[in-house]
Amino acid sequence: MKKAPLSWQYISINGVRGIFALVLLFMFLGCGAYHGALDSHRRRSYISDNPQLTKEQRKDILKGRLQAGMTKEMVRASLGEPTETSASTTAWTKRVREKWFYDREEETMVVEFEDGRVAGWTQKKKGERD
Repeated sequence: MKKAPLSWQYISINGVRGIFALVLLFMFLGCGAYHGALDSHRRRSYISDNPQLTKEQRKDILKGRLQAGMTKEMVRASLGEPTETSASTTAWTKRVREKWFYDREEETMVVEFEDGRVAGWTQKKKGERD
């Protein structure tokens, strides 16, 4: 028995269904993977553009971790753009203190800078009290 040739109408309807299914799959499962790929690309680009980084700095940036003394650029490479920032100057020492806030799905992170370098950070799970 001979198979009937596929019609363009059949292919286009199934093609639309396939695209729709992929879009739905991406919406439910792929968003995290997409952002993970962007994070990985940002981190690797920064590392390749900055060969002076130590081995430990490269490793921490690739894993999205922080180190005391990191510059703002290193933090951006490691964690991405902050959700919010604030800055102040201390009255006595005239040092600039800055806070970067990262509001994530499961946690909130606050990175504190003094004179442009990481002085410390805190992480809290969502719903956790001070």
